[in-house]
Amino acid sequence: MRVPTVLFTLAVLGLWGCDSEAALPSQRPVLVKPVASAEPEVSRVFPGRISARGEVALSFEVAGRLQELLVKPGDRVEAGQELARMDAEPFAIAVAQAESSVAGAQAAAAEAAAALARAQELFARETLAKASLDAAVAANDGAQAALRGAEAGLRRAERNLRDAVLRAPFDALIAERLAEEGAQLSPASPVFVIQSYETVRVTIQVPERYVLSLQGSRGERREERPQALVTFLGHEDEIFTAEFEEVATTPDALTLSWALRFTLPLPESVTVLPGMSCMVRLSGVGQALAEPGLRLPVSSLVSAADGSPAVWVIDGNLDAVGRARRVPVQVGPLNEGVVAVQGELAPGDLVVRAGARFLTEGMRVRAVADLGLAER
Repeated sequence: MRVPTVLFTLAVLGLWGCDSEAALPSQRPVLVKPVASAEPEVSRVFPGRISARGEVALSFEVAGRLQELLVKPGDRVEAGQELARMDAEPFAIAVAQAESSVAGAQAAAAEAAAALARAQELFARETLAKASLDAAVAANDGAQAALRGAEAGLRRAERNLRDAVLRAPFDALIAERLAEEGAQLSPASPVFVIQSYETVRVTIQVPERYVLSLQGSRGERREERPQALVTFLGHEDEIFTAEFEEVATTPDALTLSWALRFTLPLPESVTVLPGMSCMVRLSGVGQALAEPGLRLPVSSLVSAADGSPAVWVIDGNLDAVGRARRVPVQVGPLNEGVVAVQGELAPGDLVVRAGARFLTEGMRVRAVADLGLAER
């Protein structure tokens, strides 16, 4: 009898048809991320550039032949340390000549002084005319002036001899050599460029609203100051604290961003040189860095038909089937893979993180939590 078999088959088909709506494994899974609110206290990361805080071009104050360079670029030197020497022979000869001139002037001055003393004695006895006394006084004054001139010449020659040695004015790093041994130098010809190595300057470019948060309504400085944490390529696990120094008064002509400068003590564990790049994480200025709106992973963004930005939202719950809905959004600046968006979204909405390219309006999909994306 075939009736029971037919009835059984129809029953199975009927049950399959009733359960087709609940066949969740057949629905395409998409990774979703709940929309997050912009937090009132935020931090942002900016690329930075290292520069020297104090940079000085050193030169001799006298003309002469550069005889010896005692340091090279990259060397650290202490205040007063010898850096270079000129040929000292011409200056030593000048000192010897000046000493001889002083000796002659001293002898002449002594003779003139003795002559004046005799003239004064004879004049007192009324055996010398007034004109002769005046001549003795003038001769003595001239001899004393010549002595002072000779002594000044000696001091100048001795100073020139000292200046034939170039010394570091402060503890510094030799940044550049601008002259070679044997070169004939004139006064103020640069020989080295030195930089202070105790601290360096870190400069970043920030948006205008951040600058406004540092200034009052009339440009006065506010007490609130940003905190800056600095890291260097290859040493991301080492974090250094920089101190706020100043903010530029005019923006960059191309980017319209503003320079923010910090002072960083030179790290001992990391080689840091002017011109190197770094990453700077800023915080501590309230809402200055916060973008208006909600925060989403940048990978959530798709393009609408007209090319404008949008996101896919799943109307439903996690680990359940829901319908896909495309929502246009306005996008703010990108920060570490996260963007601030504005649109018809609310905190907690399930936004598709991966799999959006397969979606169509109203498509039924399974919303799977994206556990691989770190919380921000």
